[in-house]
Amino acid sequence: MNFIRDEFVQWTGTDQAGKFSHIGQVVSCSDESIEFVTPHGVISTSVDDGAFRHISRPQDWSVVLPKSTKKPVKTTHTKPTVKPMATAKVGSKKEKALDLYTLMMDNGSHPQRKDVIESFMANLDMTKAGASTYQAMCKKAH
Repeated sequence: MNFIRDEFVQWTGTDQAGKFSHIGQVVSCSDESIEFVTPHGVISTSVDDGAFRHISRPQDWSVVLPKSTKKPVKTTHTKPTVKPMATAKVGSKKEKALDLYTLMMDNGSHPQRKDVIESFMANLDMTKAGASTYQAMCKKAH
């Protein structure tokens, strides 16, 4: 049987586990052996080991053949850059929130979230959503 690269074959036979059948796309072949790719990987075998038959491409075939003529692509991995947290401008709402949060800290422990949000809403004229955002930012900064 003559095999051509990219054609589809079905290989059937028996082994110690019983009967088997594999469908794959031919990657390479010679007079003695055939190599074909299946959804489970590449199979290399002797052309005398089992029976082969040509078949049409299965409808659900999604395996891509390896490109033997293409050189491997060299990739480089760079670490993502981490932007430092922006510093607060003098007199900004962020600076005021940081100052108020620092005052609310007693003995190095963080105040409760609800207390910080209520304080920001009352003293810095913030909405609940804004105060919640600034509380998270202040907690992260300390």
